[in-house]
Amino acid sequence: MRTKTYKLTNSNKIMTEFQYKIPKEGNMLVPAVVFANEKIFDKIKEDRTIIQLKNMATLPGIIKNAIACPDAHSGYGFCIGGVAAFDLDKGVISPGGVGYDINCLSGNSRILSSLGYWKNIKDFENENKDSLIILDKDTKKMKNSEIALFMKKHSEKIIKLKTKSGEEILATSEHPIYTKYGMKELKDINQNEEILTYPFEGVKYEKPNKKLLISEEDIDKLNKSPTSKIQIKNILKKLDLLPLYTDNNKLPIILKIMGFIFGDGNLSIKKNTQTSFYGDIEDLTLIKEDLDKIGFKSHLFSRKRNHKITTQYKKYEFSRIEHSLHNGSSALATLLYLLGTPEGNKAEKDYDLPDWILNSPRWHQRLFLASLFGAEMSSPKTMSGHSFNLYGLVFSINKRNSLHGINFVNKISTILNNFGVRNVLIKNDVNEINSTTSFRTRLMIYSDSENLIRFFSEINYDYNIKKRKLANAAIVWLRLKEKVIKFREETMIKARDMKLNGIGKSVIINSLSSEYSNKYFIDKAIYYSNYGQTGSRIAFCFPTFNDFAEKNCYGEQGFVWDMIENKEEVIHNDWVYDFTINNPNHNFIANGLVVSNCSVRILRTNLIEKDIKGKEKLLTHELFKATPNGVGSKSKLILKEKELDEVLEKGLNWCLEKGYATKEDLECTEDKGCLPNANPKDVSRKARGRGIPQLGTLGAGNHFVELQIVDKIINEKIAKEWKLKEGQVTIMIHCGSRGLGHQVASDYIQLMEEKYGWPKQDRELVNAPIKSELGQKYLSAMACAANFGFANKQLITNSIREAFKKIFPKFKAEVVYDVCHNIAKIEEHTIEGKDKDVLIMRKGATRSFGPGRKELPKEYQKTGQPVLIPGSMGTSSYILVGTKESEELSFSSTAHGAGRVSSRSFANKNINAKDVKASLNKKGIEIEAGSEKGLVEEAPEVYKDIDEVVMISDKAGLAKIVAKLRPVGVVKG
Repeated sequence: MRTKTYKLTNSNKIMTEFQYKIPKEGNMLVPAVVFANEKIFDKIKEDRTIIQLKNMATLPGIIKNAIACPDAHSGYGFCIGGVAAFDLDKGVISPGGVGYDINCLSGNSRILSSLGYWKNIKDFENENKDSLIILDKDTKKMKNSEIALFMKKHSEKIIKLKTKSGEEILATSEHPIYTKYGMKELKDINQNEEILTYPFEGVKYEKPNKKLLISEEDIDKLNKSPTSKIQIKNILKKLDLLPLYTDNNKLPIILKIMGFIFGDGNLSIKKNTQTSFYGDIEDLTLIKEDLDKIGFKSHLFSRKRNHKITTQYKKYEFSRIEHSLHNGSSALATLLYLLGTPEGNKAEKDYDLPDWILNSPRWHQRLFLASLFGAEMSSPKTMSGHSFNLYGLVFSINKRNSLHGINFVNKISTILNNFGVRNVLIKNDVNEINSTTSFRTRLMIYSDSENLIRFFSEINYDYNIKKRKLANAAIVWLRLKEKVIKFREETMIKARDMKLNGIGKSVIINSLSSEYSNKYFIDKAIYYSNYGQTGSRIAFCFPTFNDFAEKNCYGEQGFVWDMIENKEEVIHNDWVYDFTINNPNHNFIANGLVVSNCSVRILRTNLIEKDIKGKEKLLTHELFKATPNGVGSKSKLILKEKELDEVLEKGLNWCLEKGYATKEDLECTEDKGCLPNANPKDVSRKARGRGIPQLGTLGAGNHFVELQIVDKIINEKIAKEWKLKEGQVTIMIHCGSRGLGHQVASDYIQLMEEKYGWPKQDRELVNAPIKSELGQKYLSAMACAANFGFANKQLITNSIREAFKKIFPKFKAEVVYDVCHNIAKIEEHTIEGKDKDVLIMRKGATRSFGPGRKELPKEYQKTGQPVLIPGSMGTSSYILVGTKESEELSFSSTAHGAGRVSSRSFANKNINAKDVKASLNKKGIEIEAGSEKGLVEEAPEVYKDIDEVVMISDKAGLAKIVAKLRPVGVVKG
């Protein structure tokens, strides 16, 4: 190839006529090459393509070059248009090198940690060691999990979702939300559908200041033997608890433990050193787990106890099983004592709240309070005879001395006031129990809805599963109750205004009647002026708290069903964010909510342009009807799970067996439409669930079906071999493996992160060694997704054949070729003069084998394989032929399309759907689309010039042009 060499200004990149070479630098193991001319290369430099290309070059086992084809632009992991080859023994496999996208939340989404504080998701970018609350979907229990990976991308539009209780979340349309039917993408969730919430919000995170709490000198002052002091200090040092500062990452757990001991525990540091806790077995188990986290083992005990209690009113006798948790460590007891935990019989002692807790961040204070209240505060409960109202919550302590405990309760009251929780101190009660006099000090949380919601939302209960369940249910119930009351009050005002304006009673009732404002309510509002003066009461058809909790609580640990009230798409044009969680349940709490393989095929038909003249609109509509398209499109087929497994394993062979394909279809499809070593067991149940309803559907995005005319033959000899001629009608289909392929990538990214972590250069390039068990399983699952994609396109082909036969009874459509462009495959290539099997990853790139390759059908072994490069909507597409030269240049790879130059955000802001349609119609192109959004986002002006991209592929030797096609009808998702 004739080349010129230039030194680019202010760059170390060297250009031949159609190549830019980026020499090795930093951690790059090989150079990088971009196939482009100067104009295209300038466009490529505007996004992250070059950065991603250099990161690709750092992956273990990469061979020769990291490659970007002429249509390259930034993607997830690999740039789109990226190609790389890997040594089978030393190399890796990465889902980001095959095809993947991330689904994200807006930056201000509140993420709840396991310690009851929240951060905005964008704030996790530089510090994400937090443990988050997750839902174990099998047990319906709350668990904690670390963040495995933080991700972000730019998004022009997102969906705003609001529940009936007022929870809101902003997320991309593909972000999964937990529904009664499992995880569903936000775009597929409908109004009035129930979604799972975790209503406790917690407190905003604040970084603690570093102040000394306990030093070695504090231990030296204790009345203990020198040996004991040395042992205690050594243990605490070993556990990183001495010296103890206020920013120690174990202090939050210690605060919870202290709070429970202040309430329903006991600390002894004298003869028999012991820390004890009393409660239900499931709550004590939580404390045991926390003690383990800070380094102290404890033991659970249960025993039956008989009780006789005599009060001034009555005698009680009963038996019950009592549960307790005990730890005998002197180090733990000493630590808690020095922090201010009361020792001995708390009823006989006066103690105060330690000052350091009063000066702690609010989320630290919340941990202490929630644990204290979990032990000693009353549960949410409806008033006797008033099932729509809750009692005020009561915290109480009993003392032998009437003056003891007042200061402690006053300081608890002060902290609650700082949280905005209104409360009142109630004077001491005197009780006689078993001839012993005790004085009770009570603190009551006011029972109005706003106050209770604030308490339950921000403080709640720790170490008490039953109370937290009821508290979370109360948050949703009270919000819904207040919403209904406000609605009824507004209805009363409207009814009275309508009456004043002379509107008749029947018209008012017909106009305003609803579930929560029946005709009797409206009648009273009109004719009784004093009705509702103190505010509207709740409607009796509204559920009682007990009924609501029984129906809407999911499991026993605070998850509550809520309902979608509104969903709308909004302009965002900003970063969005996501996590991968180090847990197979892969979920977390955001704003209170529990939150692919692709290819192209060309068909040659027995029609010519004059056959379809005047029928373009009709034929485009038939294509539209034959191909379920758009976001959430569903198949006409109803597959059983066993049949899906057969599709995943057999690909086009399944279609052949079912009568949807011919032997010729298989021969002219890459790998005959079936990648080997595809084991459906390696595909998750979630991925299967997404695949079952989507087989035979087009989907959305840049997927399309296009009715085309062979506009110009460039290589007569090869065109004749391939039975192509000018004026011939062709049909091009571009689609992939739909949600199944995306989920396969998601699943294996998570598994690879858990096992191998992520590369330092780019977290999106998470990977596994090719020959590892996980690497092989991913290759298997990816092959299943590819086979699904082949079958998907074949079913669309079959539908098109049937549809066109209604108009042209003798219609025939033969597959010219079907090529993948998001795939990883083992191929033989010449490496340093020797033929060698390597793994080729093509991300938005097309294989371009030249003559003689054994993988090709016999007729294409003579010529080289057909290479299909579709244009943007309304522009030309091309058929090319692979070359021998491309094997040396690009591991037999070239462009897969025009390649974007403008974002979807730009399109939505600057392009009008009607203008796009009018422009296409003016060119003689009919268009049908699943949505105006899809029409705008795939407009021709947001893509590179297809003629230029194809010219570069041709001139660089990656593939040679055979024919140019022009569209006459387009179907978009």
